[in-house]
Amino acid sequence: MKTFISNLFVVLSLISLPNPIFGQAPALGTASDFAVFTAIGAFGNSGTSSITGDVGTQAGEFSGFPPGTLVGNIHVADTVSYQVSLDVNTAYNNMAEITCGIVLGTTLGNNQTLTPDVYCLGAASVLNGNLTLDGNGDSNALFILKINGALTTNSLSKVILINSVLASNVYWSINGEFVAGDSSLFKGTLLVNGAISFLDYSSLEGRALSRQGAITLSNNLIEIKTPLVNVLPVTLISFEAQTNKANTGTVLTWKTASELNSAYFLIERSFNGVDYQSIGKMQAAGSSNQLNIYSFADNAPNEGVNYYRLNQFDFNGVHNYSMIKAVYFEKSTASATIVPVPFSSSINVIMIDAVENNTLKLQIFDVTGKEVLSATINKVQTDINTDYLPSGIYFYTIIGNNRIIKSGKLVAR
Repeated sequence: MKTFISNLFVVLSLISLPNPIFGQAPALGTASDFAVFTAIGAFGNSGTSSITGDVGTQAGEFSGFPPGTLVGNIHVADTVSYQVSLDVNTAYNNMAEITCGIVLGTTLGNNQTLTPDVYCLGAASVLNGNLTLDGNGDSNALFILKINGALTTNSLSKVILINSVLASNVYWSINGEFVAGDSSLFKGTLLVNGAISFLDYSSLEGRALSRQGAITLSNNLIEIKTPLVNVLPVTLISFEAQTNKANTGTVLTWKTASELNSAYFLIERSFNGVDYQSIGKMQAAGSSNQLNIYSFADNAPNEGVNYYRLNQFDFNGVHNYSMIKAVYFEKSTASATIVPVPFSSSINVIMIDAVENNTLKLQIFDVTGKEVLSATINKVQTDINTDYLPSGIYFYTIIGNNRIIKSGKLVAR
C-alpha cells in the first residue's frame, strides 16, 4: 500500500507540474514575408534561382531578378525594408536571450537525430551529411539551434524533417556567416549575423535573414512554405494590408475559398508586434464553398509600423490566427541632405529640420555591408573628413529619433 501511495503521489506531482518550455519562437514581424533579406549589404543573384517570398536589402546594391524567377516583391531602401531591418535585428536579439537546453559539439549531421529542444553550439560549426529533426508526431514541435560562430553545410548535406515537424518551427541563430554547400538542402528560418551564401543548386525551405552582410545566390531554390491555407479553419487564399489613397489609414482585405462553421473574424492590431487589440469585428459566411471577399478600414493607425492579423472564430468558440501583415506610416521628423555627390575628401551634412535634441546620426557602409564611418550630426551644417575612404560605391543611413529617416547611395572619387 505504501508503494502504491508513493507512486500515486509521484504521478500526481508530475501531472500538476507545468509542461517544460524549452524556448519560444521569436516574432519575425514584417520579416515573416521575406525569403531572403539583409539589413546592410549587397544582394546578388546569378543563374536560374527561383525564390518564393519577398527579397531585399535596406542598405546595399541589389541585382539578380532577372535572371532568376521571383514570386514575391523586391524592397530596397524603402519604408518596408527599413521596418524589416528592425524586425530582423529584434528577432536575432530575442534568440540570444533564449536559454540553452542541450549543448552540442560543432559538427552536426552524420545521420544525427534531434528531438524538440534548444540546442547551443559554442563555436563555428559544420553540417555534414544528414541531420534529422524528429517532432514525435507534434506539428507544434519547436527546434531552436544557436551557433556562436559561422555555419557551413557541406556539399549534398541535408536537414530532414520527420514526424510532423514544420520548417516554420525550426529556427537557426548564427553569429557569423552562413554558407550552404553545393546541392545541399536546408530547412528553417536563418537569423544570421553575417554574410549569407548559397552555392550552386543548394536549396532552402524557410527564410535567410541577415542583420549585416552580403547575400550571394547561385542557381538556388528558396521558398517560404507558410501554412496559410491551414492556419485557419477556413480556406484563406489571401490576406492583404495597404494604405488608403490618402495615406491616412489602412485597408485590410481577405478572401476565402471555403468556410465551415465560421462565425466571425476579429481584426486585431499591434504597435509593437507582440501586444494585439481588437479594432473591429466582421461576420463570417458560416458554411460556404464559394469565394467570399471581406474588407475592413482602420482609420486611426499609429505613426510608424502597424501590425495586423485576423482572429477567426468558429461557432463552437475555437479560434485561430492568420499570418501577420504590417503597414508603415511615415512619422513627421527631421531630414538631412549630403553634399557634394560624388564626394572626395569630405562631405557636408545639412540638417533640414530640427529633431529632439537636434541630433542625427550618419552611418556609411561599403558594398560588403561593413561600416566605414559613423558620425553625430548636431549642427545645421557638419563637415566630415572622408579623405581616407577609397574610391567606389557606398551606402548611407541617417538616423533620427531612433529610426532611419533617410538612406541612399554615395559615390567616392
